[in-house]
Amino acid sequence: MPVKVQHALAAFGLAHLAACGLSPNDDTLHLTGPANAFYHTDLAECQAQIAQIDTHLVSRGAQTGAVIGAVAGAIDADNNLEGALVGAALGAGLGALEGEVDRQDGKRDMTVRCMQNKGHPVVG
Repeated sequence: MPVKVQHALAAFGLAHLAACGLSPNDDTLHLTGPANAFYHTDLAECQAQIAQIDTHLVSRGAQTGAVIGAVAGAIDADNNLEGALVGAALGAGLGALEGEVDRQDGKRDMTVRCMQNKGHPVVG
């Protein structure tokens, strides 16, 4: 019995996400020296600025995943429309999850850079 593309796509996507792990976005920032009196104020300011930035990574990941899944599903399925719909749904879900992980990692990187620009000894 041949493996359907939808099953392979789902298995690959889940394995890929499992390998990524959880984002360290909420972990405490690592410092190379002591935090000064303005650390918490500056951190809150950086986080507020970053919250205003809309990166669109989640929606972009979902859109890309839906297109790839739809094409793969249509090629592999006996019924092209049904296969495309199933593939699009699987691809969109997996793409959105991966986009969220990328978004969280991006927020972490922006927080580190913002704190470094404010003169704090943050390394990650």
